[in-house]
Amino acid sequence: MSLSNVLLMAYTRPEFQGWVMSVYMMEFSLVSFGTFVVGVLAEATSVQWAIGATAGALVAVALGSLLFVPRVRALP
Repeated sequence: MSLSNVLLMAYTRPEFQGWVMSVYMMEFSLVSFGTFVVGVLAEATSVQWAIGATAGALVAVALGSLLFVPRVRALP
């Protein structure tokens, strides 16, 4: 976690570091919400389907970002 914090601060302009860190820390609170959703999905179907659905959603979001967000394609 220390390395990710250092890299995040190194690649962020100083005027945006507070905003970036607040979004980064919000990720940790959203993980518990995502775990709850996956648990409900696993209870309704099965664990394999729940993990598969979240993996499919992750691939869809990654491909959508790659296709529709030009700044993602321009990353070094």
